[in-house]
Amino acid sequence: MLAVQFHPELDSVALNVWAQDGVLADQIRATGQNFEVLSAHVVASDNESHDRAARLIDAFLARVADLDTSLTASSAIR
Repeated sequence: MLAVQFHPELDSVALNVWAQDGVLADQIRATGQNFEVLSAHVVASDNESHDRAARLIDAFLARVADLDTSLTASSAIR
């Protein structure tokens, strides 16, 4: 079995909360990545990230949960 966890809802606010204690930034740096560059990319992508996450949630609700998405994530964001 293979499982993947990802967070399409991640935005600059969430990243800052997750990174407050410094552990996340250290873990990212331990992989050879630059936390500051990642953080700047997340900030620059906030609007697009919100839109993509809303579309993903709406598609899930429509296809898997068989719900009307007219009043779901993408209409609630902003």
